[in-house]
Amino acid sequence: MTLQSFLRRLVWVCMAPLLGLALVFMVIHVRETRSAVDHALDDAGAQLKLALDARLELRLRTLAALAQSPLLDGPDFGSQAYAELQAYREALQTHVLLADAGGQMLLNTRVPYGQTLPRLPVPQGRSPVEEAWRTGQPTVGDALMGPVARVPLVPLVAPVMREGRPRATLVATLETRWFQEFLDERLLPAGLGAAILDSAGTSLASRGVVGDGTDEKLWDGGRRVVTSDRAPFTLVLQMEPWAYHLPGLKDLGFLGAAIPLGVLAALLGARRAARQLQRGLASLATGAAAPGGEELFEIGATRMRLETLDREREQYRRELQRLVDEFAQAQEGERRRIALDIHDDLQQRLAAIRLAANFSW
Repeated sequence: MTLQSFLRRLVWVCMAPLLGLALVFMVIHVRETRSAVDHALDDAGAQLKLALDARLELRLRTLAALAQSPLLDGPDFGSQAYAELQAYREALQTHVLLADAGGQMLLNTRVPYGQTLPRLPVPQGRSPVEEAWRTGQPTVGDALMGPVARVPLVPLVAPVMREGRPRATLVATLETRWFQEFLDERLLPAGLGAAILDSAGTSLASRGVVGDGTDEKLWDGGRRVVTSDRAPFTLVLQMEPWAYHLPGLKDLGFLGAAIPLGVLAALLGARRAARQLQRGLASLATGAAAPGGEELFEIGATRMRLETLDREREQYRRELQRLVDEFAQAQEGERRRIALDIHDDLQQRLAAIRLAANFSW
């Protein structure tokens, strides 16, 4: 295995846990973003319901207080009662009418006093008048066509109670545009649509795109249905798919780009470090410092140690060579001495033999 392959494998082994941790963090962060969007959607529905209930409650309480007025069935019934109803209308910008037990209108702030009035319209479904008479409490009905206004109206009904029994009906009417203005005044997140439906499913007001909820795949969790506590109304909030998924997609895109960039930066850094390490190791073989860049301390120290050992080795080699030369010189001198000794001894012996021969002659 080459050093480059070993370093590459080492880098991936070190980065694998961090990469896995980054992917886990990305999944958790995207889920938290989705949870934040769901929370914002729930909060928008709760705030919208509270605001609508508060406005209806104000009118119902005021209407219930008006129903206790003695002018509605006393001896002064007539213009003074009409003036009191007009005061209610001017205070809350809501027309009001008074009907007897048989459903005949007696007073209506939409028309001048004394003009002939029709009967209360009979609703197709639930009757708020019957419910108010049965419970003795003010209630809200479904949308119906007003016989005088000739526009869709939502009745707020309060029974005129006398001695514990209802004697007449007091009705405040809200045009559907009142609900539309209410929705238009709300600050809703981008891409969020809202609608107000009565118990019969009739749309009183809508804003943005609000489907019927049949295509669950299309809306995929971006729909909330909230029921009013003060009226038989349903508030439907529906976030368009692009708005519902956009925050998560943004985070996913950001993290999806940041993680590869981080991996790339780590690989480039590891590659640079590997090259520096390779140059440093190569410098151990050449004996010279690696060019370009700061040398690693450990490699520099090792190279210096190797250079020191190399110098010492050269000194030892020279010393050994000197000893070898001295030994060779000594050996050659000894050979010469021995040769001289042998030559001198041989000369002496030959001289002795020559002398001995001369004497024998």
